Amino acid sequence: MSPLDANGLSVDYSGYIATYSGQIIEPLNPDPEAILIEDIAHSLSQQCRFTGHTKMFYSVGQHSVLASGYVEDEKYRLWALLHDATEAYLADMARPIKHQPGFGDVYRKAEDLLMKAIIDRFGLTDERPMPEAVQKIDNLLLGAEIKLLMPSHVIFEGWEMSSKLSKYDFEEWTPMETEAEFLAIYTELGGSYVSS
Repeated sequence: MSPLDANGLSVDYSGYIATYSGQIIEPLNPDPEAILIEDIAHSLSQQCRFTGHTKMFYSVGQHSVLASGYVEDEKYRLWALLHDATEAYLADMARPIKHQPGFGDVYRKAEDLLMKAIIDRFGLTDERPMPEAVQKIDNLLLGAEIKLLMPSHVIFEGWEMSSKLSKYDFEEWTPMETEAEFLAIYTELGGSYVSS
């Protein structure tokens, strides 16, 4: 057993995480080559949006698949698919916390470093935090998710379901279905991966 530091953590841990594919990645100092689409697809398919407070399970992966399908500019489909890819390594953080001065600043800095590595790994245009076309569909999806998946609450007033979106896209997908669809879109867009 390795020695522990003052916080009870292994001194050999060094800030690395193990991924689904068996990769080891340092999220705060990411190597683009350690970032695999299989890990992103698997992780995002199992993380629920809105910190799990939805009426049913609805994953970050499903949100990403829908973003890729609805983004209006074809050249941004891969960007849309990967716009939340950092969450595969950092997990999601609720917007009010992410934008809290001090606390959220640290997360956003880590997120930006990781997004830069993802941009490098997948050959995306460096338009951080994301291209305007992707931001637009991200917000349209957010409105639909609030209307269809969240309990009604005064904090959600003003958000609407866009007529450009189909409510059927927001029905529950299993993590396995989402992961398969995510990887299928990646392949359709010219990517390749080693299936597990």
